Amino acid sequence: KNNEVAEAVQTAENILKSLDDRISISSDGAGRTDGAEQLDLKHFTREMSILAELSMKKNSRILAKTAPIAQNILEKMEKLYLSRSASFELDSIAYNAVANAWSKSGRKDAGLKIEKLLEHMEELSEDGFDKVKPCTITYNTAISAWANSGEDHAIAHAEKLLAKMIDQFNAGDHGVKPDTFTYSSLIDVYSSLSSTRITGLAKRAEKVLTKMEDLYMAGEKDVKPNIYTFCAVIDSWNKSGEKGSAYKAEAVLGRAIDFFEAGDEDFRPNVVIFSAVIASWARSNEDEATKKIEMLFRRMQNYGIRPNVFTYSSMISAYAKAGDSKKAEGLLNEMEKRYLAGDKEVRPNAFTYSSIIHAFAMSGKKGSAEKAEALLKRMEDLYEAGDENLQPNVIVFSSVMHAYRKSGLKVAPKKMEDILNYMEELHAAGNESVKPTVVIYNQILDALAQSKYWDGGDKAEALIQRMVENNISLNSVHFKYAIVAHLKSGKMKSAQKAEALLRRAERLYKEGNEEVKPEIICYNACISAWARSKERGAAQKADSILNAMVADNIAIPDKVTFNTVSDAWAKSRAKGAGRQAEQLLMRLTELYESSGNEDMKPDIVSYSTVIDAYAKNEKPLEAARILNQMINSGVKPDAVCYNSLMTAWAFSKERRKAKEAKKILDMMRDQFESGDKAMKPKAISYNIVLNACAKTAKSDTVDVSEAIQIAFGTYSELQNSRTAKPNEYIYGTLLKVLRDLMPLGDQRRDLVKKVFLKCRHEGYVDVKILKILSGAAASKELFDELMERAERNDNDNVKLGDLPAEWTRNVRKRR
Repeated sequence: KNNEVAEAVQTAENILKSLDDRISISSDGAGRTDGAEQLDLKHFTREMSILAELSMKKNSRILAKTAPIAQNILEKMEKLYLSRSASFELDSIAYNAVANAWSKSGRKDAGLKIEKLLEHMEELSEDGFDKVKPCTITYNTAISAWANSGEDHAIAHAEKLLAKMIDQFNAGDHGVKPDTFTYSSLIDVYSSLSSTRITGLAKRAEKVLTKMEDLYMAGEKDVKPNIYTFCAVIDSWNKSGEKGSAYKAEAVLGRAIDFFEAGDEDFRPNVVIFSAVIASWARSNEDEATKKIEMLFRRMQNYGIRPNVFTYSSMISAYAKAGDSKKAEGLLNEMEKRYLAGDKEVRPNAFTYSSIIHAFAMSGKKGSAEKAEALLKRMEDLYEAGDENLQPNVIVFSSVMHAYRKSGLKVAPKKMEDILNYMEELHAAGNESVKPTVVIYNQILDALAQSKYWDGGDKAEALIQRMVENNISLNSVHFKYAIVAHLKSGKMKSAQKAEALLRRAERLYKEGNEEVKPEIICYNACISAWARSKERGAAQKADSILNAMVADNIAIPDKVTFNTVSDAWAKSRAKGAGRQAEQLLMRLTELYESSGNEDMKPDIVSYSTVIDAYAKNEKPLEAARILNQMINSGVKPDAVCYNSLMTAWAFSKERRKAKEAKKILDMMRDQFESGDKAMKPKAISYNIVLNACAKTAKSDTVDVSEAIQIAFGTYSELQNSRTAKPNEYIYGTLLKVLRDLMPLGDQRRDLVKKVFLKCRHEGYVDVKILKILSGAAASKELFDELMERAERNDNDNVKLGDLPAEWTRNVRKRR
């Protein structure tokens, strides 16, 4: 293609040089020939025929080069003619040829160039050169140039030109009568800009079509719309993106069909107009899009219209958007079958394959990512076999990556990185179409951030370094993904690495790089990483990040920030953690009350983290105070809040804690049965009460007796509960109650036996149960009796693997 452009330009330049060799232009503009004879039109015949041939080429790069040369030649011809040094007369044909070259050049200033030429023709006409007078073709060419320009002001210029034509025609100049091409070109102007920020252009295009229909029906045969006029209006609706545009496009098709069914063969629908409407539905977000497309497909077949590659590709695109990879793949198979049978019009192209790959990516179904990658390989094989139209580009590779990102596969980030490595190899070998873009890196970083890879954070940082080495500008999104990847990795020192990345982004921003300004999520993720780290001093680190945010004012702390720091204190179990968390709650409350910003109003998480912090500090009274404060502020607690309060009692040193925990459980159950679904007591709620019983001080005989009674009463309630059932945790804690609180004797022996046999029957025996049982049984004879069917090793010990399968069948795998 580059050679074609070079050859065409050289041809045009040779024409100009040939004329310059034969024509000498004096300094005052008068022309004279090299010899005594005058030049006549035949001297320009060869040159003009070659230029005409060049102007017919569709390559705008050629016309962009040759149009100025054609203009130059016309100017030389005009000077010869006006100086009386030529024996030929100029007419509008030569000027229109140059206008046509400008119109097809693809240059944004082509419309202005033609308008200037048109004005010059009018001046010559007014000076008596009647044959140079602009005609309908001249105006049409100018309007067409504006349609190709893509400039916002093209509309005003095109409408002004049409208005001028109408005025001159009404004044008696029948040489500039607007015709079908005039109005169709104006519609093309609207269509070309319909996808821009200018609104209402599709309606204006359809209004022009309606005017053409009205004029035609009134007897104006010169403005009869044709099937391609209807297509241009449909294209305007396609590009508009307006709600309901697909319905509008289909209605325009219906108007064309009405003309055809009334007997006008010029309106016979073809594959172009049907495909355009199908494409409109494919682009829409309407729920019935695929049904509409299937109906249109059947309708075009009823007219005997054979679908082409654009028809199939649009349908495949619609199925891709709907996530129906099965139908998309079925259409591809149909296309390939028809193509191999000799139908060249359905030869699948890169868009076809990329649409199906996108369908696999959107479906999210099992195996979709692998199918997308297989289709990419198929494209490559066909390209290597000689089909140059199927060379995969960066968009195709990106779609395959997207399929893996949505797949949820553990290997997804690794697969995506392998694809990136392959793309870089291809690019290094000279394939510019697969040069990895920032979108490619973003997808891999996003996958790593979601992956929970043990080394996901390190891989994300390595990828960022790779971007720097490849001169890809970093932005805040890249740092966000890497920080979140560190957060989810759980790897040793991940919190330090997350904070180091945050500080790097802050430093770059302070140095003037606005693109890397850390988002609030970067800070919150970093704080969360410290909260999860279990490292000594983690809560203080989280607190210092919050304080630095307030001081630096790069990102304003939000409710999530305060809640996450509070959670860090709760997880730390540090002395005074409850008080620290409460102070954060107070700060958040003050910010809300002073600003009135509802987004800063403390929520259930804000209060529950403080309750949790006091619970882990074994301060049930403080936890209860915060719960009451929560209720008084209008925030409704849930089961988690009450579980935390029960935990505070269970692990405290307060007397009668079992009774207090049971009161809270009863309150939860009553509220749930009254319709509050958020208060649903689960097995963990019952287990907390059992724990409160098991941790009752042995020195208080009253408390011990009460605790045992509460424990078995709670267990009995759980057996009859509609919301939870006993599990391995329940049986283990109940055996602890017997082991730690009940004195040795027949009663303890009977209860231990009863609890274990029930646990065994329900299939909840696990390692911890065996360990607790050995202490609760208090005698080898009872333990051996209960292990009657268990196998023994050489040391006469029982392991989990030695137990009958039915004893352990319901134990959770994590145990």
